[in-house]
Amino acid sequence: MIPRNIIIKSIKLFWFFPALIIIIIISLIRPIILIRIGKLETARLGHFAGDTELYLCEKYSGISTNRRMSFDLFYYHDRICNKQLYNE
Repeated sequence: MIPRNIIIKSIKLFWFFPALIIIIIISLIRPIILIRIGKLETARLGHFAGDTELYLCEKYSGISTNRRMSFDLFYYHDRICNKQLYNE
């Protein structure tokens, strides 16, 4: 039987190379397109609704933009507090 810590280390090493390739690609295209990665707080309704709405208002009004094209990626880690808000 293979020890558990060796399995965990091999899984982490397996995910290292794809992540490294993604970081290199983002670094190469950064002068052309700005890529921003952020986390959505989905465990609490106030943060999920308020922070998302604040981001969208700033984006539509042109406050947080610059002259380059930008591409925003968001992810969530916690449970989703409101499924209907998540679907919209």
